Amino acid sequence: MPTKMLTHKDKLVAYLQLAMKQGIEASFEGRALKDQIVDILPLVPIQEVVGLVYSYRSTFFNCTSARRAAHVVVRELAKPEYNFCVSTMLCTFIRTPTEIADFLGLYWEHGRCPISAQVKKGLQQAAMKFTDAQYLGAKKSEFGSLKAALRILHVKPRDDAQASAWSVMEA
Repeated sequence: MPTKMLTHKDKLVAYLQLAMKQGIEASFEGRALKDQIVDILPLVPIQEVVGLVYSYRSTFFNCTSARRAAHVVVRELAKPEYNFCVSTMLCTFIRTPTEIADFLGLYWEHGRCPISAQVKKGLQQAAMKFTDAQYLGAKKSEFGSLKAALRILHVKPRDDAQASAWSVMEA
């Protein structure tokens, strides 16, 4: 019986599943999974990519690997060549205040560059959905300071309680 050729979507699914199990930095066939996901994205219809990522992010919402894989895909979709509106997607995927700084760290992985309007809008919307208690309880991001991320995004606190919570966060 002949073997079935994998479609690009099947390969993306396989890479996302491996990323969930082994982490986005894991190596597969001699290359990082993150790089393989980035390379295959242009070959899969954008709506299928979005559906897959929403599915994985909602199913594995507490999984760090799922979060990082979703952030890699959103970062790529935010590039001008995709011409895709990522603000709502990004706001939905950010589930803790720390993830704002984590995403910016990933966004600037290859060096600092201007933040696209869609990314900025999505991160600003995400910043506004958290309470002051969530900000006070936020863990330190491994990628950078949450306080600095909020300053870079020009996010304004919605009230005095949130402003005071932001002022006492670690720099």
